[in-house]
Amino acid sequence: MRKIHIALGKILAVTSCALLLFSCGTFHTSELSGCSVTVSCPGLPGEFVLSDSDAAEVTDMLDQQTYFRDDLSCGFSEDASITFTGENEHLTLYLARDACPFLFSPEKGKYLKLSAENNRALREILISYGGDIWLPENG
Repeated sequence: MRKIHIALGKILAVTSCALLLFSCGTFHTSELSGCSVTVSCPGLPGEFVLSDSDAAEVTDMLDQQTYFRDDLSCGFSEDASITFTGENEHLTLYLARDACPFLFSPEKGKYLKLSAENNRALREILISYGGDIWLPENG
C-alpha cells in the first residue's frame, strides 16, 4: 500500500510541474523573426505597419517576457492592438486603454507585464504615428 502512495505522489508531482510549465509561456522574438508589426489605435484611420526600427524596439522590449493568467480590468480592446505576423506565427496583443502596463493576448488568454519604462516607450511610439493612447503620468 505504501508503494502505491509513493507512486501516486510522484505522479501528482510530475503532473503539477507539467501544468505549471504549460500554464506559463514566454514571448520569444526568435519565433517572430522578420515579422511585420501592425498596430490599430484610436485616433488613426486604420491599421499601420511600424517601421523596422520601431518594430525591433517593440519586439526587444517584449522578448523573454513571461505570460501569466489573471483577470485584469484595464480596458483591453482590439481597437488598441499590436499584431505580430511572421512566417509561421501570428500573435495579437491588446494594449490597455488606460495607462496600465499590461498587454493581453486573446489567442493565449494571458497577459504580459511591461516595465514602467517600456510601457511609456511603447505608448510614445504609438503616439509618434498619431495614435490617441494614454501615457502614464510618471515614468
